[in-house]
Order: sequence, then C-alpha cells, then structure tokens
Amino acid sequence: LDATDLLALGSSSSTLHKLTQEDVFWRALCLQKLPLTSLRHCMNFRSALMSQNAISSKKHAQRRHAAELSSWNVQRHKLEEARTAHANNSVYWTIARHRLYRTRVGNTIRSPQFVVRGIRGHLEFSPKGDCNSAQCGLWIHVINSRGVEMWADIYIGRQSGQSLSNFWGKDKQTKEGWGIPDAGPYYGNHGTDLVIQVDFKSLERHGDTQFCRIVS
Repeated sequence: LDATDLLALGSSSSTLHKLTQEDVFWRALCLQKLPLTSLRHCMNFRSALMSQNAISSKKHAQRRHAAELSSWNVQRHKLEEARTAHANNSVYWTIARHRLYRTRVGNTIRSPQFVVRGIRGHLEFSPKGDCNSAQCGLWIHVINSRGVEMWADIYIGRQSGQSLSNFWGKDKQTKEGWGIPDAGPYYGNHGTDLVIQVDFKSLERHGDTQFCRIVS
C-alpha cells in the first residue's frame, strides 16, 4: 500500500486514522521505502513519502506511455511493411562488381530476400555460367512455392528484357527455383556494379483467398 491508500483506509477506521496522524508511523514507512541519505534532513516524513509516491506514479505512467507508443509504432511498421509488400511489383538488385569478379565458374550469388505481392523469395545469379556454358544465368526462388504462378520480365544490365513464366504445381519441391541458364553474356570482368531488374506481371498463389478487411 502507498501513502494515498493508507490515508484512504484511515478515513474509514478510527484506529488507522489515529495511526496515520503519528509522525513515528510515517518515519518507519520512509525508512522502509526511501534511502537513508534522502531522509537525513527530513522534517516531515509524511510529505516526503507522498512526494516519492507521486514521483513513482509519474515515472510509471511515463513508462506505460512509452511502452504503448512503442507497441503502436511496431504495429504501424508491420502494417506499412505489409501494405508495401503487397503493392510491390518489381525487384531491383544491385551486385557489386567485386562480387562478380570473385565468384567462380559454376557458383551463384544469392540476393537478399524480397517480398512481392505478399509472396517471399530470392534471386540467384551465376555471373560466369558453368563448365558447359560461358553465359550468365538467373533463377527466381519462391518460398513455399507449391501452387504459385509467376510471369515476369527480366532485365540484366543493359540487355533487352526476357520473359519468364512458371507454375509450381503441388508435386514441385518447395525449394526448386526457375530461371534462365543462358540469360546473357559472361560477367566475370564487369567494370561497374550490375543491376538486375525483375518486373513481375503476375505472382500469386492459387487457392489463396484475398480479403479486404473493413470495420465500421
């Protein structure tokens, strides 16, 4: 119980009321709740305790407000992220030239994860092809790809666009990508960073029901 609670109880009990009038009572409470250094020159223990309770209540309210504000900001960020993710139609991936140079024949560079129309995935680029081809390759990987239909235009550097389409049926492996193994020239000694652009004309999961939730 804090000082305010004790005073409220004192108004309903004569014994407690008498007790709350005694400075010895408030001094004992102060010694339990406050540091001794703050009581060295104290002349009114009741006021000191009530002041401390007021400060504690204010700090508690500030912490609660900060927590509520933080929670609201997190929710707002998630909603904005979800809105943006569903609105995205294109992916722009910039690959630093030193990564192109260092990647060996037969190896690929994996992009960070993207979200397009609510579906997550990543790109893989082979700048030097493999032992059977001296051309670069690009693949699109969709997370949990079963039932996903895709149609996209791909632009690698300054090349003309190439179309790519695929449907991952129920019998497909969820980690299986789809792409173009001979998508363009060898990029082993590229003089600048390389930009890959993928414009998704369609990317949707068959069987998913899309809801627009409204409340009034």
